[in-house]
Amino acid sequence: MNERKHLGWWLGLLVLLSACRPGTARPLMVSGYLEARTVDVIAVEGGRVLQVRVEEGDVVRPGQPLVDLDPAFLEAQIRMAEAQVAQARAALEALEAGPREEDLREAAARVDQAQALRDGAYQAWQDAQAMLQEPQDLLLQREVAAAQVRAAQARLEQAVALKDIAERLKSRAEAAMREWERLPPALRPPLPAEVGDAAYAYWSAWAEVNRAGAAYDGSRALLEYLDAVIRDPIALRTQVVEAEGRYRAAEAALEAARAQQAALRAGASPEQREAARARLRQAEAALEALKARRSRFQLLAPQGGIVALRAVEPGERVAPGTRVLQLMDLQTLELVVYIPEAALGRVRPGMKVPVTVEGFPGERFEGVIVHIAEEASFIPRNVQSPEERARLTFAVRIRLENPDGRLKPGVPADVEIP
Repeated sequence: MNERKHLGWWLGLLVLLSACRPGTARPLMVSGYLEARTVDVIAVEGGRVLQVRVEEGDVVRPGQPLVDLDPAFLEAQIRMAEAQVAQARAALEALEAGPREEDLREAAARVDQAQALRDGAYQAWQDAQAMLQEPQDLLLQREVAAAQVRAAQARLEQAVALKDIAERLKSRAEAAMREWERLPPALRPPLPAEVGDAAYAYWSAWAEVNRAGAAYDGSRALLEYLDAVIRDPIALRTQVVEAEGRYRAAEAALEAARAQQAALRAGASPEQREAARARLRQAEAALEALKARRSRFQLLAPQGGIVALRAVEPGERVAPGTRVLQLMDLQTLELVVYIPEAALGRVRPGMKVPVTVEGFPGERFEGVIVHIAEEASFIPRNVQSPEERARLTFAVRIRLENPDGRLKPGVPADVEIP
């Protein structure tokens, strides 16, 4: 590039010296090289490259998807944030609802169910870690998990059947209670113990259904997880991370259920309600901030142009701030020439000048002067005599519109200054 600048200075000076001879008034011819503006596509988020959608030399349009990064870690964070939002919302709803006997029973059942889910997710996480250390045991663990699924399904079906029986007994007990209440007090016989225990038996049966359902879901999730790992052993490490995420989410759900149960028992003050609302708003804001980062994992073209550089390949890991692509805008080119100080009065910003380019003989392109340097540059010492070194030049930047892409960067061009 320095050699190109020196050549432009030299040609400009020679033409100026010839033009300044007595009795002459000629245009000033200066030379330079066409340059294109480049834009780097930067990865704001770090991660593994999933897909590079373009090759070097491809033409892209503004907003076109270029590179996809793996958002797995962000998605795990979003799931945890969603669990925190659910926990905060459940706590607030529990505070505002006020305690009822029916709500207390349901809260206890939800705690049991959440605890079962948490325990199942924890076991799945531990199993995944064990498989990471001993992958040869996968098939054996898969058979054990399949047996657990069958046993859990049988237990769930039995619990549902017992719940249906308890529900019918509860309905009969309630009907008997209504008939008993219609009798005059003096004629009311003692109620059987089964009538009073029917409601408790019904809620106990529901709790058992919840526990059995949670155990079934956990065992089935483990079986599906093992099947996925067997199909794709390379993804085992990712499965461990996802299993931990499920465990953390289940743990957060258990804490939410316990918080709801405690709030129902104790009631809440206005200050506690307002604090719960603030926690919910904070959790929702954190969740929205994480979701807003999703778009950063697909890099889009900031402008149209040609892919000049492809710096990454699928499978590579990139850090935030890494340049992954470079785009070159060929619609507008620039040409930098150097004007001697004596000819500086001939040029001004906005002035149109004719440009000729090698490869297009006899054709002139219109350029527009967009900038004139405020400071002068010296002619390089290695190409000028001591007397000529004192001469100054000013860099002049000229813009050429190139909508059809005929002109190419790096091509020498000449400019005629009237």
